[in-house]
Amino acid sequence: MESSLVQAIPILLPASIIAGLALVLYIVKRPQIGFLVLALLLPVSNYLSFGPVKIVYVIGVALVVGALYKHVRTRGASFRKFDLMYAFIYCTGVTYAWILGEFGNSQMTIGLFGSIFVTFSTFLIYTDTSKLKTWLWLFAVMIAVSNILLTVLIVVYPPSRSVIFEVTAEGVRLRGMFENPNMFGGAQILAISIFSFFVANRERGKSVLGAIGLIITFLALLATQSRSAILGLVIGATLVSLFILRVSRRRLVTSMSAALVVVVMVAAYVNLPKSVAGVKLSRVGEASETSVYDVGIESAIQSRFYIYDAAFNTIAARPFGIGYVDKPGQVVAMHSNEGVEKMPHNFILAYFIRYGLLVGGVMVVFWLVPMVLIVKKLWGRTLPVRSLASLMLVGLTGYLIHNLFHSMTNWVYFWVFWAMSIRAAQLGDVARGNTER
Repeated sequence: MESSLVQAIPILLPASIIAGLALVLYIVKRPQIGFLVLALLLPVSNYLSFGPVKIVYVIGVALVVGALYKHVRTRGASFRKFDLMYAFIYCTGVTYAWILGEFGNSQMTIGLFGSIFVTFSTFLIYTDTSKLKTWLWLFAVMIAVSNILLTVLIVVYPPSRSVIFEVTAEGVRLRGMFENPNMFGGAQILAISIFSFFVANRERGKSVLGAIGLIITFLALLATQSRSAILGLVIGATLVSLFILRVSRRRLVTSMSAALVVVVMVAAYVNLPKSVAGVKLSRVGEASETSVYDVGIESAIQSRFYIYDAAFNTIAARPFGIGYVDKPGQVVAMHSNEGVEKMPHNFILAYFIRYGLLVGGVMVVFWLVPMVLIVKKLWGRTLPVRSLASLMLVGLTGYLIHNLFHSMTNWVYFWVFWAMSIRAAQLGDVARGNTER
C-alpha cells in the first residue's frame, strides 16, 4: 500500500496544482466564493502553504482582483467615500511605518497590505444582509466545528496535544490551531456574538444549531484560560445589553439573571484547583499568581505595569513611531527602566509605538468607527435591538477590550468582521422582519 501511495504522489501533485489554479480563476470570476473559502479554511489557515506562500494569501489576491474587476465593470458603480478613506489612510500608515523602519519586516508589510485590500473588497462585495449572514454563519460554524474536531483529535491522536495546547512552565492552555491561546479566545468571542444573533432571532434551522454553537465556543473560551478574553466578553455583553440597548424591566431582569449565571461560571472557573486529572493548569487557581514574563516581577499585573511603563517611555522618546523594525522589542528595551524587551500587550500602545501618535491615533480611531455608528443608531432607536449589527457590537466590544491586554488586531478575519459590522449598521437589517426595541 505504501508503494502505491508513493506512485500516486507524482500524479496527485500536478492534479492538485491544476485544481488550485481552477479554483483561483473561479474566485476571480466570483469573488464572493473566495470569502466563503477563506471561512472554510479558517481552522487550518496557518498550516496550508505552497512552499513559503500560504494558500489563504493566494485566495486573498484572487478575491481582491475579482472584487475590483467586478466593481469596475459595473456601469455607474462608484466607491463609497468611507471605503476609499479607510484604504487610503491604512495604506498610507503601512507605507509610512515601512519607510520609517528602513524597509524592514517586509513580510508583515505585504501581509498588512493584503489585509487592507481584502477588507476593502469586503466593502465592495457585501452590499446586502443575506450575504453578510451567510459568511458570518459559516465563519462561526467553522470555529465551533474546529473546536469539536480538536477535542476528537486530542483523544484519538495524543501527539497532537503538543500543537493544540500551549505548554509552558506555568501550565497548559488551549490554543487550538492558532498561534496562541489569546488569539484562539478572541475568535471564540466573535463566534459567540454571531451565534447569539441567530439564537435571538430564532432563524429557521439555525437557532438550535446556534445554541449548540454558543455552548461549544463558550466552553472553548474557558479552556483558553484567557482572562482578558473572558473579561472582554462579559463586559462587552453587559454594556451592550444593559446600557446601550436600554432594555425593558423584564429584559433587564433576564439580562441580569444571565449575567449572574456567567459570573457564577467565571467564579467557579477561577477557583479551579491548580491541576485537573494530573494536568497543571496555567491561569486559574493558585497558578493565576504566576508571572507572565521572567523579568523579576512577582505577579502578572505588575508585569503588565512594567511593560506599559516601557511602552510609554518609548512613545515619549519616539512620538513619530519606530516603524516596522525587525526587532521592535529591542527598541522598547532601550527606553525601559527595567530592561523589558517586549512590545506592549495593548493594541493602542502598539499602534502608537509602530506608527506614532498622529498616524497611529487615526488608525486606532478607525477601529472604533463601527462601534460609534452602531451605538448612535441604537441610541437613536433607528436600529432594532436584535439586528445583526447590534449583536456584532458585542463581538467588537469584547474583542477590542480583550486587545487592551494584547495586540492582535492584525488578524485578517477580524478585519473582515469589522468591515461587515459597518455594512450591517449601514443596512440596518432586521432578521425575519423583527422591529422590536
